[in-house]
Formats: sequence, structure tokens, C-alpha cells
Amino acid sequence: MKRLLYKTLPLALAVTLQFTGCDNKRATSVNTPVISQTVSAFYRPESCTFSLDGKFLFVTNCAAGFYGVDSKGNKQFSLAQGKGAVSKLSVAEDGTLTMIEPKFFPNTSGALGITVLPVATGKFPAGSLFFNSGFFMQTDADDKYIDNQKELDPAIVIIDPDSGKLLGKISLAMDGELCKSINNPVFIPNGLCFDHEGNLYIGETGGTNELIKDAGKITNKSGVIKIPHNAIEPLCSGKAAIGLKFLEAPAINEVAFDKETDTIMMLTFSGSEAGNSLYKVTRSEFDQGILPEPFVTVKGQLDGVVITPGRNILVTDVANQRLLKIDQSGQVKTVAFGDKKFNGPSDIKIKYLEDGSSIVILPEQELDASKTWTQNVHVIKLPVGY
Repeated sequence: MKRLLYKTLPLALAVTLQFTGCDNKRATSVNTPVISQTVSAFYRPESCTFSLDGKFLFVTNCAAGFYGVDSKGNKQFSLAQGKGAVSKLSVAEDGTLTMIEPKFFPNTSGALGITVLPVATGKFPAGSLFFNSGFFMQTDADDKYIDNQKELDPAIVIIDPDSGKLLGKISLAMDGELCKSINNPVFIPNGLCFDHEGNLYIGETGGTNELIKDAGKITNKSGVIKIPHNAIEPLCSGKAAIGLKFLEAPAINEVAFDKETDTIMMLTFSGSEAGNSLYKVTRSEFDQGILPEPFVTVKGQLDGVVITPGRNILVTDVANQRLLKIDQSGQVKTVAFGDKKFNGPSDIKIKYLEDGSSIVILPEQELDASKTWTQNVHVIKLPVGY
């Protein structure tokens, strides 16, 4: 989700499948990335994740738009409360998507990053879905900003991937155990990921909250929150938990875990296009509170990040409507798709296929589109070894 959305904001369920690029055929002979499929059935898709077995894809629809009204009657950016959802799609062996249910988990409010639990807790099975909810700029049915945290209900929501049943919540309210533990309010719970041991990392974009009456004008810290695996259940029960950590970092948006290097990749997304950064932080550095120098800084606004089988890092750049490839030396190149530009490219995820190729799922928010539930999620096929 874009940090500039709450600062300067210049900016049916009938399922339409559009096929482009390689006409949905397996692209084993293609040596450059191609858009192999586009599914146009979403409401400002923000993030996505694959099920543990890779057979399903889940997409958060954040229901963003210019709904709020300022004191002069001008439309302002917000997320429509209760209008979002988590969508569920099947994933074929060649990476082709088929919609199962656009509103698999309906009536969400401010849904942003989503991830999947790799290691069961006593209560939550492996494969449970975790997603952030409660972004503070939400509007009600009358397009008025909601001005209290209780109604916003900021939380990490946990749902069953098979039934869509609500399994639990971790409160992100200012008086909740998580915020008290890290001594920092949470205003924009954004990207999130698990490491291979089941520890959860949440990117908090940060900012000044002037909308919530019971908060006053509070500026919180941006950074990444770590919830140890054994702290998940206590926090869901509203109990205090030990071992939580907060690594302060500027304007954090997305987080992703790279098991091969035991590293958390962290993206910044400030309101400025002058330069946003990718950090690679080892788990050891994170636990010691060490933020290294950025691995690379890019002119643009970075939103989603994955790492390919060939150890390239792919990043979305919202400001320049593009997908970037960053190699291990830090060299940055635009991934070209002819004259195609992505309108609001958001958080991406990758799935490795059996033939050695891979697919990247790229949600496109299209904030300037007039219709809802018509926005795109693209399947990008990467060649073997890319």
C-alpha cells in the first residue's frame, strides 16, 4: 500500500479472464518474462499469497478509492470499510489461475498484506492465512472518515484456507498487548511474512495520525515488528507475550523472507519519489536491533518484493508503473513487457514450477478506475533460471 496515499494524493462478481503474452500456454521456450494471464475480478487488489501446497492463491482486496471528503468537500483517498474481501483462486500445474470465489472471506476493512503460516501452533494449523486489517484511513457508508480505533478494529486476522472461517485475531489497537509490548502504536499494518520457523514479521509504514479522535495527533515509528511463533496464541487471547521485537526503519512497506540467506528483505515506501530502498537484514541482525545500510536505493516508490530461482530480486515500482529486476550486485533494470505499464502495481508473490520456470503474481490496483471488482491480477511467467 502506498505511503503517499495518506500524505499528498496526486494520484459482479462475474469473472473475466483475459489471456495475453503466450496465450496461456506453457512458456518453456520463452527466455524473457511474459504476462501469461490476466484475471480481471478484483477490488483494488493489494497483496496475495499461495497456499502451502501451492494449489491455491489468495488475494486481498483493499477496497481503496477516493471516497473520503475533506473540510472543503474535496474527495480524498480512503479504504471503504467492509467493502473488501479475500479472494480464492486455484492454481494449475502450469500456473494458470481459475477463480473459485472473489469474496471467499467477505466484508474486510483495510486489508493489506497476507501470508501463510508454515508451522502450526497448538490452535492454528499450518496453512492458516494471516492478513493485516484496519488501515486507519477508512470511510463509512456516508464517505466520512472513521475517527475511533474501536470501529476501525486494527488487527492481524487469521482465517482457514479451506472454509474461509475466522480462526482468530491479534489486536493492533493502541491499548492492545502488541502495541504496548513494542511501545509504538500501529497505524498502517502493511506487508507481512513468516520465516521458516513460524516467526511473524509485520511492516508498519508509520506516519502522523490526525483522524482518530481518541488518538490525538500522534506520530508513530515506522519499522518491522517480530512476533515469535510461541507468542502468536497468547496475543490472540489478549494476553501479554514475551520476545516481541521492533526494528525501527524508515517508511517500511513490504517484508519478505529469504530462507537461503536467512534474511528478511524490507522495502521502504515514502511519499517522495527521490529514493526508496531495499534492505537485506539477517535474522541475527534483526534480533540484535541492527539495521544495515540499504542494499540498493532506487528512484521510485517500491511496493512488492520476491526473489527468483536465479537469485534475482523483483520489485514493483508504483511511481514509474513498472517491475524491476535487481541482481546480487545491486544492478537495477526494468523488466520490459512491450509498452505495458502497470497502474498501481502492488505486493507480489512467486511460485516455482516443476519445469524449472516460475510465476509471479502481480496485483494492479488501478486507483483511477471508475468501476469496482474489475481490477487486474497478472500472472507473469519467468523462464527457467531467471
